[in-house]
Amino acid sequence: MDKKIIELKNMTKVYVQGEAELKILQTINLDIFKGEFVAIKGPSGSGKSTLLHIIGLLDKPTSGKYLLEKQLIDKKTKPNTLAKLRLKKIGFVFQTFNLIPRISALANVELPMIYSKLENPKKKAKQLIKMVGLAERANHVPNKMSGGERQRIAIARALANNPEIILADEPTGNLDSKTGSQIINILKELNQKGKTIIVVTHDDEVARVAKRIIEIKDGRII
Repeated sequence: MDKKIIELKNMTKVYVQGEAELKILQTINLDIFKGEFVAIKGPSGSGKSTLLHIIGLLDKPTSGKYLLEKQLIDKKTKPNTLAKLRLKKIGFVFQTFNLIPRISALANVELPMIYSKLENPKKKAKQLIKMVGLAERANHVPNKMSGGERQRIAIARALANNPEIILADEPTGNLDSKTGSQIINILKELNQKGKTIIVVTHDDEVARVAKRIIEIKDGRII
C-alpha cells in the first residue's frame, strides 16, 4: 500500500466575498495511498466537505498542488478534463443521495455507464444493484424507497464505472444507526476488494471504522 493515489501540497481554498476573504482551507498537506480507508473528521464548518470536493474534482484549489495518480490538477485544468477524470476515476456517495427521483433505481445506476459509452450498461447495473442487496427493488423509483435503500443505490451508482476511489460525504448522516451500519459495512467490503475509500464524517463511530483518521479544524489538518 505504498502507491500514492492522492497528493495535496500546500493547498489552500479561499472564497472572496466583496472586500472579505474567507479562508476555507489553509496549507493542506496530505497523501492518501491506494487501497486506504480514510476518514476525514471535523466539526461543521471545518472545511472537510470542501476538501472532499477538491479531491473529487468538483472544486479547484486556490493555490498549492493536487496530484491525482501523478496528474497535476490546478486552476488551469480544463472543465472537460475534470469531467472525464471524475467519470473514470471517482465514485461519489452523498448524504442526500443525489438520485434522479423520476427514474428507476436501475436507470440511476446505468447513467454513468451510458455517459462513458460502456457496453451492456443494464446488465452491469443489475449486477451492482444485486451486490448491494436490492435486486428486487431495481425497478422502483427512489421516492418509493427508504433512506437506506436509496443510499445503497447511490453506492451502486458510484461503482458504475469501476472507479479507483470512492468518496462518501456524511453517507450515514440521514440514516438511523442500524441502516448506517449497513452502509459502512458495504464501504468496508469495497475497501477489502481494493477500493480507496475516503469518508467525510463528524460521527466518531463511522470514523473508527477507517484505518486512518484525519482531523480537520478551522481549515487545517490537526
